[in-house]
Amino acid sequence: MRSHEVSLPHGTSEWKQLITFKPAFMEATQMFNIPDQYCDIIWEAIRTVPGRHNTQQELASLLDPLSWEGFYATINRPWKQTTPVMSDVSYHDMKHSPAEIQEQCYQLLSRMWPEGHIPDSWKWRWLVGLLKSNDDTKLVNLRPIGVIECLRKL
Repeated sequence: MRSHEVSLPHGTSEWKQLITFKPAFMEATQMFNIPDQYCDIIWEAIRTVPGRHNTQQELASLLDPLSWEGFYATINRPWKQTTPVMSDVSYHDMKHSPAEIQEQCYQLLSRMWPEGHIPDSWKWRWLVGLLKSNDDTKLVNLRPIGVIECLRKL
């Protein structure tokens, strides 16, 4: 089975178990054919990090869906110019869309998050080269960045 076909936990509680319960962690890493000795090293590294309890709490909080207040604050931040990607939706578009559309987007994201559903188009990035200097004739003067959907970043 190739790694992109592996079924990972979908619910928030499953992910919390994965990062706090070694047997669940070991089972999940075996799906990726990671040798046991490396899985043990990774697990120990997670467990022995100074301040790991804070780290585990932070990781666990990332598994919770974004609140409406967090969503609203994010789309209303003063953004620099952002580039819409495949969907042609930018933060500017989200900020200036009607409240009903914003609420529907939030509800959709809130349902997708705990289920672990990610639309196929969100799994892709556009690779863009940004100029590091005024000389655009040399490839080394470009800094590659991956551009992703704005809703995916929320």
